[in-house]
Amino acid sequence: MLSTPVPDDPAASDLPPQTYDGYIDAAWKPQISQSFGGDLSFRAGIYSDFTTTTTQSIRFTGTALGVATLSPSFKLKAGIWYIDRLQIKLLPAGGIVWTPNPEWEWNILFPNPKVRMHLKNFGTVDWWLYGAGEYGGGSWTIKRANVPGISDPIIAGQNDAFDYDDIRVSVGLEFTTPRNFNGWFEAGGAFSRQIHYRSGLPDNFYPNNALFLRAGLSY
Repeated sequence: MLSTPVPDDPAASDLPPQTYDGYIDAAWKPQISQSFGGDLSFRAGIYSDFTTTTTQSIRFTGTALGVATLSPSFKLKAGIWYIDRLQIKLLPAGGIVWTPNPEWEWNILFPNPKVRMHLKNFGTVDWWLYGAGEYGGGSWTIKRANVPGISDPIIAGQNDAFDYDDIRVSVGLEFTTPRNFNGWFEAGGAFSRQIHYRSGLPDNFYPNNALFLRAGLSY
């Protein structure tokens, strides 16, 4: 959720109060040999404020990583992450995955590292404590606001698109069950926040650092 425009704030940026994502994911992990494989994912989605939905609201993202298994507990990954944003389309991705024992998982992977520690089981439910980093954000099509003192008259009320980028650090808890009912909860901070409009009006906007809470369930 974003802040609505504030006419009395000269540093404000006109964004809709909400944007929405709708997407379909697919993944494939081919194993070419005992030592070499792949980690592939693809996402097709619509990203918009649902006031302005155009062909530019459709974005395709995904990852393509090669995986070298050096031992049962140590893997190397390297490849690319296609994020299809206005300013950045492609990022390098990769790093190491180390599982020295069943209690620890070290996923030291750029741009989204994660370290997990196994906690005591409660019945048949597995609990993990984790710390994570993330290159966050996204890109959406929107209709620009028409607010006196905020909106540029050139783009007021017009269709546009924007990128939101940040760096996130979080800690959280997640659980898994034998029937694949899983969940997670985390708290963290978002830093180096930046908004860039496709129109270039106004220039890049830099919101303050922020705290966040997130949770999810899957089956």
